[in-house]
Amino acid sequence: MIIFVALAIAVLIGFAGVSTDTGMIWITRARLQNSVDAAALAAAQELPAPDAAGEVAPRDVACEYATEHNAVTGMFGETSTCSDEADVTFEDGGNTIRVKAYRTVQPIFGQVLGFEPTVVWAQAKATVGSLGAACLFPFFITEQVLAANSEFYAPVT
Repeated sequence: MIIFVALAIAVLIGFAGVSTDTGMIWITRARLQNSVDAAALAAAQELPAPDAAGEVAPRDVACEYATEHNAVTGMFGETSTCSDEADVTFEDGGNTIRVKAYRTVQPIFGQVLGFEPTVVWAQAKATVGSLGAACLFPFFITEQVLAANSEFYAPVT
C-alpha cells in the first residue's frame, strides 16, 4: 500500500509540473499576442503604405508599440525589423500590416523530465479598407482615403 501511495504522489507531482509549464507557455503566448495586437492596431492608423517610403511611419509605430509600450521580456523577431524584438511586414499593396514576435520559454519542472525549451510565437494582422461590396459602411477609414475619395464623405448642408 505504501508503494502505491509513493507512486501516486510521484505521478501527481509530475502532472503538477507539466501543468505549470504548460500554463507558463500559454501565459507567455497571451502576453505576446497582446503586444503584437496593440502594435498592429496602432500601425493600422498609418496605413495605407503604397511604397517603401510610406512603410516607414507604420513600421515605426508598430515597433514602438511592440517593443516599448507592450514589450514582453525576452521576445525576439526573425528579421532585423524592430531592433530584433519583433517582425513587421506589409502585404496587399501596403494595405495590410503583420506583426509577429517570438519568445523562448524555459520549462521549470519539465527539465527534470527532459523537456527542451519551447519557442512560442504570436502574430497579428491589420488591414485598412472596407470589407467588400457586401459592407454598407467601412469600419475604418484613414485620412488619406478620405482626402483621395470625396464620395466617402459628403457633408450635410
